[in-house]
Amino acid sequence: YVIYPPEAGNALQQHGMHPHDQPFWKLNDTSHILTTIEELHQVCDHDEQPCGDRIDRIAERLVMEAFMAAQQAPKNRNDERLTRIRHLLAQDFTSDHNFQVIAAEHGLSYPHFRRLWRERFKEPPHQFIIRQRLQRACLLLATGSQTIQEIAMEVGITDPMYFSKLFKQHFNVSPRAYRTRYQRPRRETN
Repeated sequence: YVIYPPEAGNALQQHGMHPHDQPFWKLNDTSHILTTIEELHQVCDHDEQPCGDRIDRIAERLVMEAFMAAQQAPKNRNDERLTRIRHLLAQDFTSDHNFQVIAAEHGLSYPHFRRLWRERFKEPPHQFIIRQRLQRACLLLATGSQTIQEIAMEVGITDPMYFSKLFKQHFNVSPRAYRTRYQRPRRETN
């Protein structure tokens, strides 16, 4: 559940984010939310003085992901299958997945799986994987000391040039520029 103070209800309603008259949302698929919470912890733990803009952006994404998860409660057997598949992919986004095999393992034909996925999540399954990889790369660029090539490999993209191209397409900035903008100076350890 996401719980918020009742007085926040008006602001949430104005932005179309108040699905019920109750000050909580029941969440069924928390995989995105847990990843975002982990990212927030990483930023706060690794930065001596966390960048307020990054924290605000992560918190805003957390609220939006919670809202989307509340709106996407499983309605039938196919929704339950999609929720399980999405959770599986979110937990193992660095691996290359054969979506035809995954669909078959969950009792779906590949074309039917692909159509259901797009209807429910508004993006194809491979875009979901790419988005997960790039979100993790952002965290690693801002908090880690690995090279861009090492980060690309860690998030499951074997070609660093392709990684840089994808990153720039999604964030309108190169991985190096992102790191320069958001990485905090490392603490000295004696």
